[in-house]
Amino acid sequence: MSARCGVLVHCVAGVSRSVTVTLAYLMQRHRLSLRDAFELVRARKTDIAPNFHFMRQLHAFEQDLGLRERSASLSKVLEELGVRESEVAAAAAGRRARAAARRRRTASPRTRASSSTAGAPRATRRNDSSSRRPRPRPRPPPRPPEPRRRQLAPHPSH
Repeated sequence: MSARCGVLVHCVAGVSRSVTVTLAYLMQRHRLSLRDAFELVRARKTDIAPNFHFMRQLHAFEQDLGLRERSASLSKVLEELGVRESEVAAAAAGRRARAAARRRRTASPRTRASSSTAGAPRATRRNDSSSRRPRPRPRPPPRPPEPRRRQLAPHPSH
């Protein structure tokens, strides 16, 4: 295969299985660590999320290959693939900034309120059982119908 020939790797959503195969290829062929291969793929395609079991297998594969945490050959691979190191670094920095913004947005109201009203007494919630409705009991599963007994016709000799 020539150096500038592309390959399409796909699955239904393009988020887990195809990414796992691509990561395994980069790890074996280019001797990239899992982290470096992941960053390289994520620099090109931001919506990747191999499932937990695939990541566990990739981690075991990394150990089987004897790869270190950081690959010495990352810059060489980036050069071969035509990716600038600044693209990978910018993608990682952008992800970190988005994650921090997401954490700030999803901070619980209590956390935000407690930081702005330090020292103010908090309202307590009534915790007695009279304020709660009892849970309905689950219904038992329906019984299977009784098997029908066949009526036997009288024997002609009787």
